[in-house]
Amino acid sequence: MFGIQVDEHIELQLLSNLHSKQQTALVASNRAYIGTWLPWAWTSTELAHSQQFVRMMRQSLAAGQDYGFAILYDGSLAGGIGLHQRNKVAHTAEIGYWLGQPFTGKGIMTRAVKAVTDFSYRTLGMNRIFIRAATENIPSQNVAKRAGYQYEMTGRQSGYISDQDDNRTIIDLQYYSMLRDEWTPFLEDAAIKWPVDAEIELRLFERHHTAALYDLVDQNRDHLRQWLPWVDDTQSAQDTAAFIERTLNNYAQENGFAAGIWYKGELVGAVEYHYWDFNQKKTEIGYWLSQHVTGSGIMTRVVHCLTQFALVNLGLNRVEIMCAVGNEKSAAIPQRLGYTLEGVQRQATLARNTHLDARIYAMLAQDWSIAGAKT
Repeated sequence: MFGIQVDEHIELQLLSNLHSKQQTALVASNRAYIGTWLPWAWTSTELAHSQQFVRMMRQSLAAGQDYGFAILYDGSLAGGIGLHQRNKVAHTAEIGYWLGQPFTGKGIMTRAVKAVTDFSYRTLGMNRIFIRAATENIPSQNVAKRAGYQYEMTGRQSGYISDQDDNRTIIDLQYYSMLRDEWTPFLEDAAIKWPVDAEIELRLFERHHTAALYDLVDQNRDHLRQWLPWVDDTQSAQDTAAFIERTLNNYAQENGFAAGIWYKGELVGAVEYHYWDFNQKKTEIGYWLSQHVTGSGIMTRVVHCLTQFALVNLGLNRVEIMCAVGNEKSAAIPQRLGYTLEGVQRQATLARNTHLDARIYAMLAQDWSIAGAKT
């Protein structure tokens, strides 16, 4: 899944509904502890509430605003952290966080805050990050201090706390801040990514990838247009931006996503879940690769990863891949992974203003335990 690997124990994963059940359970078992300072803990009592929050955060990311992460400690959900109130004009944002009581005292949140701060400066180009904490919430203030943030001011009567009956008390908030030129990089790589193996990683396409993605398509135009109909329609960075907007909307709706393929630190291609159909429990994967890295086994490893995720993690039953007849390099990917060729659809795709027949390959969940283990 997409996230930031902080260290061998801590990972920050972009929120998805795969986290909803764990988040609901963690809040339920720590409600009084979390609710002391965070009023939402008293009202977030059902799975639907966690799912609604996840949906809101994914939509906010797709809109170019906030980021929400689940904090995983040795694989278990330990809490949450987010980048909020992002101001793209002033380049400011706020970090907010919470942690289940069993995970306190391990330095988890300090390292998580440092990682999100790193991401904010190095990936998003922010200039000022701030943290607010209740005057009496000393543990939260200590996190900010340990992360290197400076006390800035006290906002008098600028927040509130509540109890389970929604009796509210107005409180003062302490403000801590960090400026870009005060920050020392914390991680070797602060990007949000999905490691496939030691050489390959996926990165969710966001707006800041537009120029790099368009340049790669333009450099490979003759190579790609032979089989891919959208290449001739991609004539400017604005066309690429429109593609990213569409795929981010799919991401926000939990209906698939598009990601860049990074190989040894270089953007070399793209892969996409065209949709996630949870009613019929199926999806389709599409992909392309820069000509200069073909033959390196990159795409086989990427499609193996996404097939595994779809059938095992998402609980889907069927993954499809469509390849134009004649595109043997593309067809070799599902063949190598044990997909079944189910047939040929006549004139099912279009490239170079020519209707082409397409092979339909599919992998079923019942077959993946055998085929996936062999690849």
